[in-house]
Amino acid sequence: MGLARPADQRSHRGCILASPLIGIVMGRFSKSFRERPIGVQMAIALFTIYGAAALFGAAGGVAEFIRSGMSHSAVGIISMGWAFAWGLTITGYVLFLWPLAYLNHSLIARAARASR
Repeated sequence: MGLARPADQRSHRGCILASPLIGIVMGRFSKSFRERPIGVQMAIALFTIYGAAALFGAAGGVAEFIRSGMSHSAVGIISMGWAFAWGLTITGYVLFLWPLAYLNHSLIARAARASR
């Protein structure tokens, strides 16, 4: 985290701490992924990218809210979530992550089916 300002680094800590939980929540969508039509699979992959980004941003907002002694507005939590999701769209990064999310859901679904 050497490139971020110290204040940003503190909010990123909240994001990093929440990452495993966000991964578990998004992984729950993989349970019946392979049983769905391809269009639904693609929609699930896209939804989980934006959902994870929004939750990641909200976690940073919560960390900033707590760090500020709760003097910031709670609306900042929501706005950071939207900002992360918006950033994925504006930068075009979602086009890179979408196929990876699809592959990830496919592999998780395959592993879940093999373990039954």
